[in-house]
Amino acid sequence: MDVAGPTVVRKVTLPSEGLAVFAAPDGRILVPLGGEDATAVIAASGGTERWAGRVFPLFFDEYDRMQVVMPGVLATLSYPERVPLQRHPLPGLTGARRAASSLDGRIVAVIPAEAGTHALILVAAMEFGTPQAVALPGDASHVVIANDGGFAVAAIGGATPLVVVLGGGQVRGALPISGEVRCLCLAPGGTDVLVGLGTGATGEVLALKVDPPAKVPLKEHFRTPLPAPVLALAAAGEEVVAVGGEALLVLAKGGRRVRGQVGIVGARDVAVLPSEAKTTVPTWSDKP
Repeated sequence: MDVAGPTVVRKVTLPSEGLAVFAAPDGRILVPLGGEDATAVIAASGGTERWAGRVFPLFFDEYDRMQVVMPGVLATLSYPERVPLQRHPLPGLTGARRAASSLDGRIVAVIPAEAGTHALILVAAMEFGTPQAVALPGDASHVVIANDGGFAVAAIGGATPLVVVLGGGQVRGALPISGEVRCLCLAPGGTDVLVGLGTGATGEVLALKVDPPAKVPLKEHFRTPLPAPVLALAAAGEEVVAVGGEALLVLAKGGRRVRGQVGIVGARDVAVLPSEAKTTVPTWSDKP
């Protein structure tokens, strides 16, 4: 998609169902596949490469590497070669439901896949510190980390979902909200958090002000009603893109109003490609 339109630029057929979509620093798109143990890697031209194994990458500002959570370990791999560079043991972790990384890659938050753990695992990925399990009031479904690693926000399920902010490895406060939390993302600028909600057949984008040291660390900033539950969110410059109701919507003013939309049947996830591709692979290389 070209968000400026918004218009469809290209459609690429996948070998099987895609489980998620990730934007790589070099402008390629990574899609772990559901029908096989593989990952589709799609170039800007639409050409597709296939990697063995499903890769759910955590990209950060060192564009020649990525972090990947695997059973019992947080691995740092080179990108795109996928050569193991570092291994950070995560004893007892059988898998991750969700994970997030700070922009500098220092802090990684992992939601364990096992139900009933009621914890978020924080890892000082660059310092090889002991992983810290932060107790939560329930199982987390989504998590996002501030660009500087200063806070993490997790969504907790239940009849009245909680959005919990963590600072310094401790739960600093919680905010009950109405509606089902479907997704989280950092707002444009990276200081606030956007929550994608579903309430029956409709949805909302809820913007939260986050200030971990404050007496009330989470405050509602604004809500934008949408015609369908919000399945995925991502910041695109000063705008926000949302997926829901068989469409991709572009929200202006940091998410406050709908500027345009394009119908996309079956849309479930979204990722925003970098405005400037970065890669260590020289242009004369025979690698894609």
